[in-house]
Amino acid sequence: GELSRERFDALLRFAAGDGDGVLELPGRRVRRELGQLRLGEGDAPPLEERVLLPGETLLYPGRWRISCESCAAGSEIQTSFNTFCFSCANICGKLSVASRAAGDTILLHRRGGTRSVSKLLGEARIPVSQRDAVPVLRDGAGPLAVYGIGQSERAFPAPQEPFYKITISPISEEERE
Repeated sequence: GELSRERFDALLRFAAGDGDGVLELPGRRVRRELGQLRLGEGDAPPLEERVLLPGETLLYPGRWRISCESCAAGSEIQTSFNTFCFSCANICGKLSVASRAAGDTILLHRRGGTRSVSKLLGEARIPVSQRDAVPVLRDGAGPLAVYGIGQSERAFPAPQEPFYKITISPISEEERE
């Protein structure tokens, strides 16, 4: 429907404001995040925790494809913002993937200093409403990697040790159907 003059003025004031916020309008929600207005978008649902096994895992059906493979000692270690390698010997318990958890911190490989996962997602300009949709790889000792951000120093493999290689890929709209 149409907006009344009063609600339209409220929307203009909201759009001109600073910081993040939400404005409820009849039948619509407007979010201001990272300097952008987003109409009608709700929060992304959190990712269901899944233990990773060798092979392929589909996370939150239709959203992420995760491949996990064991690599022999001496294999080339290649990492990126979506491919991560973890020393088999330094994994504590089971490897899993889920949304960030309150209080998660990570010491990123070659970046120095422990940082909160929440702060890293903010610095990467991921809207607050979408942060629970970002995959976080973890073991029993905490986060090992954050998709699009990087991986922990803690389990980074040495050149001559076996490791797990994990690649996270978004599933396209066409593949979901």
